[in-house]
Amino acid sequence: VILVVVGITILAVAMLIADRLAQWTVRPVAALASTANRLSSGDLLARAPVDGPREVVEVGVAMNRLAQRIHELLDDEREQVADLSHRLRTPVAAVKLAAESLPLSPEATRLVEHVDALERSVGDVIREARRGVREQPAPVCDVVTVVQGRVAFWAVLAEDQGRRVDLHLPDTRR
Repeated sequence: VILVVVGITILAVAMLIADRLAQWTVRPVAALASTANRLSSGDLLARAPVDGPREVVEVGVAMNRLAQRIHELLDDEREQVADLSHRLRTPVAAVKLAAESLPLSPEATRLVEHVDALERSVGDVIREARRGVREQPAPVCDVVTVVQGRVAFWAVLAEDQGRRVDLHLPDTRR
């Protein structure tokens, strides 16, 4: 009886230690996954905690360096767009002023129209470049396809248990 009690006690202590070790490993990995999800959704200020096992700490440090590098690259891109805006708009404005100062003629009118079109095109390019990550459309999911897949997966279990499964989905072929 004493051996059984000692064995059960040792088993309980071992299970408790194993649970603590598993939590020590799993929590930092879950935090890394959460940070990766935040980064992918556009939160470029998200940083991974750097605690846990050595390997998890290394991944967290690498993820934080990657997030910082992405942030720096986006800042550089914004500066380049601002520089591009200035470098393109200034000569276009000068050409527009020169074209508008020409004496009235069909060629001058046509030239002013072309310069206006160029000015609009440059403005469109700059607006598109400034749009950046913040205004990208949200990811799209075909819910009907997902539901069909899940119902097909669980229908086997329902059939084994003698349960009926009815699926009514909207017609998305419009």
